[in-house]
Amino acid sequence: MSGVATTGNAIQTTVGAQPTYVASTPAFNGYPTVNVDGDDNIKFDFLSTESASLFAVAEGTFVSGGENQLIQVRGDGGIVLYRALNKMIRGRYWSQSTTNSSGAIGSLLDDGVPFIASYILQQGGTSSLYNMRNLSGTASTESHAAESSNSSIGGENSDVQYWNGGIGELIHYDGVVSGTERMIIGNYLSAKYFFLLET
Repeated sequence: MSGVATTGNAIQTTVGAQPTYVASTPAFNGYPTVNVDGDDNIKFDFLSTESASLFAVAEGTFVSGGENQLIQVRGDGGIVLYRALNKMIRGRYWSQSTTNSSGAIGSLLDDGVPFIASYILQQGGTSSLYNMRNLSGTASTESHAAESSNSSIGGENSDVQYWNGGIGELIHYDGVVSGTERMIIGNYLSAKYFFLLET
């Protein structure tokens, strides 16, 4: 993760909530995954007020709950990628000043099928979510203050809303990547994990 991590590596001290490391996962071209079972997450502190770009390689099945969160960066003031009740993955902005506001965007996912998603968060502008190579949607996002607490991978740190499936890779950049840079990163992930990107 780029940015300023205030406590170093992501951790989970509760044994029963620790994800499982799988050394080789066939669906991810033999690369390792971190698997969460709908009740796990790992937590980290993060402090940044910048626009950002997030890339995720994962698969999952929907479990009960309002949101199955894959990753939450900056607590209630930043990026969230999650799977909602209607089985959609969404990049959602949560405003610091107006909780749970501003623009949910998403596209359909199939249970258990690996995907590459990218979410480009533009502070005070238009943010975009891509599923594989396709633009899934855009939303206006307000500028927000930094929040160091409640960042997590595999579920929301402050609530019981967990991802259920494998996580192959997460890439985070401070700032907005260009369209060309996004394509280069997507092509790298596609070749590594042997996923077909739609044209």
